[in-house]
Amino acid sequence: MSEFGSDSDGGRALASARRRFIRDHHPDRGGDPRAFVDGITAFDAARRARERPVTVTVVRRPRGVRRVVHPLLTRLRRRREPPRVR
Repeated sequence: MSEFGSDSDGGRALASARRRFIRDHHPDRGGDPRAFVDGITAFDAARRARERPVTVTVVRRPRGVRRVVHPLLTRLRRRREPPRVR
């Protein structure tokens, strides 16, 4: 178990620890502003580390005349190829 909760209980322990930290260290309630900002930054970094990375896939699709011609050319190419036999 880390200081932000265990990995098995999902993000609930992290969120609970963050709320507890905010309640105890908020500058409006007499906490140190510098320590509060550093703590919130640490919680944000921990949350980002738990999230999966975002992947972007770009798919190019034919536009305009190519949109009409592309399927025809694909069929012609497949006719010229020998059949796939296993």
